[in-house]
Amino acid sequence: MQGVRPGRPGSLKERKRIALAISAVTARYQSLSRTGKQRLLDELQALTDYHRKSLLRRMNQRRDQRQTSLRGQHRRCYGPGEVEALVPLWEASDRLCDKRLHALLP
Repeated sequence: MQGVRPGRPGSLKERKRIALAISAVTARYQSLSRTGKQRLLDELQALTDYHRKSLLRRMNQRRDQRQTSLRGQHRRCYGPGEVEALVPLWEASDRLCDKRLHALLP
């Protein structure tokens, strides 16, 4: 199979199945003792071919972080009022970058 890295599930359907399996055992993982957590991680690692650290990150994430990814999105720093005031200044400065515009504002 070309284009698939070894040790990684190939199809989107397979990745979704694995993500569901991880989210299904997350609640159980939180309530286990240390040795129970180690055994559960061993089983998941054998089942999914994911690295232990990757599985730990997935299971220790908050539920709302698991559902949506912020990759490629930017947090908004300014509200609509500030944007309305800044856009004309930005346009007048020939669309300077944020660092240079910040120095120009005072």
